Amino acid sequence: MYPSEKAYHRMRELLAAATWRQSIVLPSERELMDVLAVGRLAVRHSLDRLLREGMLERESGGNRRYCIARRVGTGFIPPDAILLPAGPELVPRHQSMAGWSSHLFRSAHAELVRADRQIQRIALDTFSTEEAERLLAMSPAGLLLLLPNGKIRPKATAGLERLRDGLLAARAAVVVAAGPAVAGCDRVDSDHAAGGRLQAEAMLGLGCRRLVATLPDPAVLWWAAERWNGIRLAAQQAGAEATLVILHGGLPPPPCGQTREGLEFDARYMLGCLHPHAACNRSFDAVLAASDAQLAGLAIACERLGLKPGSKVRLAGYDNYWQDTWYQRFRPTVPDADVDKANAAIGRTAAQLLLERISGHLPPGPVLRLVPPRLVIPNRGHVVRYVVDQ
Repeated sequence: MYPSEKAYHRMRELLAAATWRQSIVLPSERELMDVLAVGRLAVRHSLDRLLREGMLERESGGNRRYCIARRVGTGFIPPDAILLPAGPELVPRHQSMAGWSSHLFRSAHAELVRADRQIQRIALDTFSTEEAERLLAMSPAGLLLLLPNGKIRPKATAGLERLRDGLLAARAAVVVAAGPAVAGCDRVDSDHAAGGRLQAEAMLGLGCRRLVATLPDPAVLWWAAERWNGIRLAAQQAGAEATLVILHGGLPPPPCGQTREGLEFDARYMLGCLHPHAACNRSFDAVLAASDAQLAGLAIACERLGLKPGSKVRLAGYDNYWQDTWYQRFRPTVPDADVDKANAAIGRTAAQLLLERISGHLPPGPVLRLVPPRLVIPNRGHVVRYVVDQ
């Protein structure tokens, strides 16, 4: 066994045996090296791993001291604990741009803490079917299934599926947040159809009559299908045109990374998507992006087609993080309108739904709750968000 694995498992044993009691400060790294008989790197690797799993918390200040997490299960969890997946991307960090799943996690975690519930975080980077079986044997009260941006290892995916199915078989509560429908599970999601309608109505309100929506294949992704239905219905009701441009492969990051070359790749890809719809006499006058990550590439593509953004063509974003996108340092881009999914509200609502299911206040059968999105009109001069509640 590697020294870091040895140190990690020994520290878990000490936590489970209550040798280190909750809320106390752990020994220093030097003392841990002596106790565990390993080097400093192995100690730090183990501490970071336990931090991601939610078993430890950092002390306030700039040092590297840790304490046992408050309100967080350790080792052998109590029967009424709530399981909350938290991969590296989900763990709250001090960073300028948090992913949408970070907002979900923070608000859900805060809601469960307010309810004084015991929480056991699941580290997705180390999760497996064996860990799922261990947790199932402890009869947790429920699972709040939040999945992070990016890919999850197949081993972790299999473990989560086993955990979910085992809890459903035991009639425990399982809530899926911002994900596709799963048989037997309660679910909370953004109202994507309403979001598509808001996008389209914002463009129609600016006088646009020929809308192009750039989305992943609606036959593959549930949210793309719902978004397109909202866009299409809004256009029909206004007597306008709406055309779907399918982004094959979904929303992949540029192979060149977040660089000028990556932005150029995005622009060329979007140019190829839009070119067939840019006829001289009937060109589109609005582009509805699947996400704010597309905006700069779409803006450059429109310019190369002779359609200046803000005058000859309008751009509508989605997810309301355009100010924090990586391409702003290369090609500042401000949408004419944007849609905020209200991710924090989704996480909070998911936690509340889970607590209601655990307390027996819900009828039998899966419950779906949709969180309404909000229309955002950016101020180009001062980059201030003006949110219109719907």
